[in-house]
Amino acid sequence: MTEHPTQLLFVGLPNVGKSSLINNLTGSLLKVGNWTGTTVEKRSLVWKPEQLEVTFEVIDLPGSFSLEATSPEEEVARRVLLEEDQNHRRILINVLDAGQLERDLYLTLELLELGQPMLVVLNLVDEAEKFGVEVDSEELSARLGVPVVSSVAVSDGGGREVLEALPQVLTSKVDQPSRPAPCQGETALAKLETRLSEVMALSQAVRREVPGFQRGASDWQRKLDSALLHPLLGPILFMVAMLLVFRFTFL
Repeated sequence: MTEHPTQLLFVGLPNVGKSSLINNLTGSLLKVGNWTGTTVEKRSLVWKPEQLEVTFEVIDLPGSFSLEATSPEEEVARRVLLEEDQNHRRILINVLDAGQLERDLYLTLELLELGQPMLVVLNLVDEAEKFGVEVDSEELSARLGVPVVSSVAVSDGGGREVLEALPQVLTSKVDQPSRPAPCQGETALAKLETRLSEVMALSQAVRREVPGFQRGASDWQRKLDSALLHPLLGPILFMVAMLLVFRFTFL
């Protein structure tokens, strides 16, 4: 009897770097097809890393903001995540934008409730640091009850942290974090408010300021200000701007 590969389901919001992470992790490009009965793209590949005696079916699920699907793409992701598959072992790889935790953690908390082995990947940590933001991955892991790693998917070696964490996830047991039980008769709006409050509290608890970071204008803004305020270059740039306005307005 042929052993079915373990599924790695990469799930996250749009544009958090899932595809880049998969390409760097596996060294291969995703194959593109369609999910059965839909026109939504299915992006997947088979991967057998040399470091592990396991074959994975890597699936890049369509970007989703929530399991409460509001688009065909989110409906596909929801159906795949909620369906019972007796033939495959599953691991969820939840990719987050480290600089947008208030937005991304809502889906993370929904995924935890599925009770499946999960790894959280804080991607784009380099971009977050440019804005003076660091995320305490150890604290986030302790609060979520699942492993958390930091990554820069587009860099050389991006995805190495995921590969190193996979053995732990393969042997881990799902540890559901404790949450307040919903009250009987709680409305959908009340549930949403409770979840959003939980997301905000969690993001604030794990966010750190980069030591020595000074908030202010970015480098390009400072250079632009310097040029516009220059005693010689400034008036020239002003005249060029006025000529362009006149050119496109009256000619």
